[in-house]
Amino acid sequence: MAQKMIVDWSGILYRCFFGMPALTDYNGDDTRVLFGTTKIILSLLTQNPETILIARDEKWPTIRHQEFDQYKATRPKIDPDLARQISSTKQLLAELGVPSCSQVWYEADDIIATYIATVRDHQSVTIVSADKDLKQLLAPHVSWQDPFNAKKLTDRDFLSEYGFKPVYFCDYLSLIGDVSDNIPGVAGIGPKTARSLIQTYETIENLYAHIDQIGWSIKTKLETNRDNAFLSKRLVTLRFVPDFDPEVARVTEWFDSDQWIRVLSQYGFVSLLDRVKKIQTSVEKQSTISGWSWGLFDI
Repeated sequence: MAQKMIVDWSGILYRCFFGMPALTDYNGDDTRVLFGTTKIILSLLTQNPETILIARDEKWPTIRHQEFDQYKATRPKIDPDLARQISSTKQLLAELGVPSCSQVWYEADDIIATYIATVRDHQSVTIVSADKDLKQLLAPHVSWQDPFNAKKLTDRDFLSEYGFKPVYFCDYLSLIGDVSDNIPGVAGIGPKTARSLIQTYETIENLYAHIDQIGWSIKTKLETNRDNAFLSKRLVTLRFVPDFDPEVARVTEWFDSDQWIRVLSQYGFVSLLDRVKKIQTSVEKQSTISGWSWGLFDI
């Protein structure tokens, strides 16, 4: 079955910036983010996707800031060079023809959740992200893939690791919190205890409904932090973007190797040109075959 891919762009941008050595163009400007993200798209193209959609964040604030004005407040101010490259990647995606979208007030994670809900007939969808929060979307037809090491996770893998279904992952996160997003969680409850509680009660609503069954120490922490637990769940639960149903063109409709070669040459990414040619060669060989089988390459 042909797979659809939806890519969480923000995490990729940050990982490229902080995880790759500086790379400069002809003008001396750092282009590591643009190079790294282009390389990732090329890598994804080798996996025979029917479609690829890039989900981008808009500038703050978001609907979560309306509920909790300290949401993500602990994050350091964005590096000016990273901010410049984030803006440039939006232009690069447009020049390459890669479909991308964003929505004011919502985050890329919300777009991904909404997109998956709009996929017809439970077609296969792969979430490409390094963000653990998106694991709550895992389902028989939805898998998760790390963009940097190609590690893949299915709903069965998740159940084996955590002992509860992916749909309850937001409840688990509501208990442990998230320092990077400044989500409070329940003070004093770590991953091991949270996992045990969710395995037993599944949701925090059910957990609090049966709080008298819980030992004194954990019960005290839950009672003291009740408001934070429910606030945290509202913050980590993915929202559905209203009136959002993107028409995503097939890869074979927007991938133009000549255009890619022109654009990447302009950016100085000549080391990627052979990869583009390999993908195009595969397209040409398979152009008469129904379904456009792409083939795999070590990229």
